[in-house]
Amino acid sequence: MAGDWLDLARYADTSGYQTDGPRDMWRWRDWVIEAFNANMPYDTFTVEQIAGDMLPNATLSQRIATGFNRNHRGNAEGGALPEEFAVEYVVDRVETTFTVWLGLTIRCARCHEHKFDPISQTEFYQTFSYFNNVPEYGRAIKEGNSPPFIKAPTRDQQHTLKRLREELAKLRARREANRANLAKQQQEWEEKFDPKRKADWTVRDGLAFHWGGAPSRKKQKHPLRWHGSTPKSIDGPVGRATALADGVHAETPDAGDFGYFDKFTISLWVRPDASLSGTFVSRMEPTPRGPGYSVDIRDGHVQLNLVKRWLDDSLRVETKRRLEPGRWQHVSVTYDGSRVAKGICIYVDGVSEELKSNLDAINQSFASEEPLRIGAGGAPYTGGLDEVGIYNRVLAPDEVRVIGTATTISDIVRTPAARRTATERHKLGVAFEAAVSDKASRKLRADVIAAERELAEFHEALPSVMVMQEMPTPRPTHFLIRGQYDKPGKRVQPGLPAALGKLPSEAPNNRLGLARWLVRRDNPLTARVAVNRLWQQHFGVGLVETPEDFGAQGTPPSHPELLDWLAVEFMESGWNLKALHK
Repeated sequence: MAGDWLDLARYADTSGYQTDGPRDMWRWRDWVIEAFNANMPYDTFTVEQIAGDMLPNATLSQRIATGFNRNHRGNAEGGALPEEFAVEYVVDRVETTFTVWLGLTIRCARCHEHKFDPISQTEFYQTFSYFNNVPEYGRAIKEGNSPPFIKAPTRDQQHTLKRLREELAKLRARREANRANLAKQQQEWEEKFDPKRKADWTVRDGLAFHWGGAPSRKKQKHPLRWHGSTPKSIDGPVGRATALADGVHAETPDAGDFGYFDKFTISLWVRPDASLSGTFVSRMEPTPRGPGYSVDIRDGHVQLNLVKRWLDDSLRVETKRRLEPGRWQHVSVTYDGSRVAKGICIYVDGVSEELKSNLDAINQSFASEEPLRIGAGGAPYTGGLDEVGIYNRVLAPDEVRVIGTATTISDIVRTPAARRTATERHKLGVAFEAAVSDKASRKLRADVIAAERELAEFHEALPSVMVMQEMPTPRPTHFLIRGQYDKPGKRVQPGLPAALGKLPSEAPNNRLGLARWLVRRDNPLTARVAVNRLWQQHFGVGLVETPEDFGAQGTPPSHPELLDWLAVEFMESGWNLKALHK
């Protein structure tokens, strides 16, 4: 039975179309197998697959079940129009749902009135509306699952996840209980601190590239080659910095090499001039844009661009707030390797900024053979730069606050506690615990960090599955003239074809209401289609020889009374499939 159901649901391990890239829907497949093995009542089986995500306090299992209507093909071709294929995906859901549960050829009403069954084109789009509220982008992800998707751990993985979370919670509780001890140690250390001593601390874990800001040509791990006149050395937030102008920039060939699955953080101090434009850091061909990445300022907005092919295969995210000209500000950009805009964060002076996504579709690696450039790679940057750092991981917000605090540890300690800023207190506390506190405290900190990473790595490796999800505000649905995506007509509201009746007045007029209506006793068509399919599995031919078409063009039932009797027995048994088999 499970194999037949997978065929009905168009299950596949690839997305179809030209690229036919891999995707992961096997957790939904396993849900189907487990549901049949457990003899899940067919009405529950129906509701959970159509609208499990909309059930009150939906469980992981119920959300996985909705993968039924994400099994459609997904087009990841470069020239695919997202608006066109977003419509195709919804049409597929309507057709599959109504064919599998009701045996109706409703798709025939997409472009015109149904030629044989009492389904109008308007009614098709009313039904379309039930499935048109998924927050998806018409162009699919080329390799992997397309949003929306969820992590879907197996039972064993759920047990491991629970254990890792509990272990981390215990370690964090122990660390929190040690705060008073740490505070006492820190106070004693500050009292003994030599005021003439110079000391500082920053986050170095994962630091793959660092340039201190001074225009030095001395030998370093990643030597910079300067282009243009010798840049001017200026006072920076951390020692000496560099002022760039007239296209002067630096290059190094072997740093910051990332692709779209790689996590990274780019941080730097900037003091832009009044133009508020240019490229801070890039690894990208200047013209045309891509492939590669760049951190830019455009009209004062900080941007991260990840580009394979400009515009149609790119991510661009920018801050809504503008930087200030003529003032040193710290900028950090993180990317989590998720290939979507929501995987990007931008911080200014340690504070996460509200972002605007301009482009959100990248399907290929943006890895580039271009060198890492500082102050170039797009429009030349004019202004000050200092302390450029590139990490091969995503820094946590607390770590970003540390690297965004220019005051040295020495200066913080010399400042009376009451006059220290919140970020200075935070930096000093983090530095003391990491580098100065007693051995037990340092070990406890290290244990927490190790447990956090173990949990994060385990969670990242968990399987995912594409699921249904409702948008907070329903997407407007329009009658499409001749079925064309770019010819919208009048707006329509969700509803059933009149020939099938109406949802009960107390039912929500949404996908959940539709799912529950499918298995109501006053809608015997669902039961007829199900028992006919089961008869076909046993005897090779159904009582209705056209299981996909119970309409006017379908074959009439050979034994209509038997079909009705089986349908009633099925419903009265509590939709018990195994009992029906026997």
